[in-house]
Amino acid sequence: MRCPRCRHETRERARFCGACGAPLESSVPCPRCAALNPRGQKFCDICGEPLSSVGGPARDARAYTPRYLVDKILTTRSAIEGERKQVSVLFADVVDSMRLADRLGAQEWHRVLDRVFEILSSAIHR
Repeated sequence: MRCPRCRHETRERARFCGACGAPLESSVPCPRCAALNPRGQKFCDICGEPLSSVGGPARDARAYTPRYLVDKILTTRSAIEGERKQVSVLFADVVDSMRLADRLGAQEWHRVLDRVFEILSSAIHR
């Protein structure tokens, strides 16, 4: 099982993440603000975003953003809205990705890409 907050691999029966201390039971990360919400809840109790898409194979990029950065962006949102900023964009191509995906199957391929995103994101944020 992976922690919904920091993506740390935890024991299946763990109740809290060993890396960040986030509760693992009955928590669903919001696709918009990454706040943890109780399972079965339809909307995030922090930002109001619908939680219906949570848990599917597609994952919002904000799930890979470190919590401190999400907090910083959300607390300064009104100050930076409408501001133009220069950004850097990283493009990574996985050679023969469709062939690999067909060979591995959807769930295993998703796990592989999850790990790739985790490695790339940690290097970028560092």
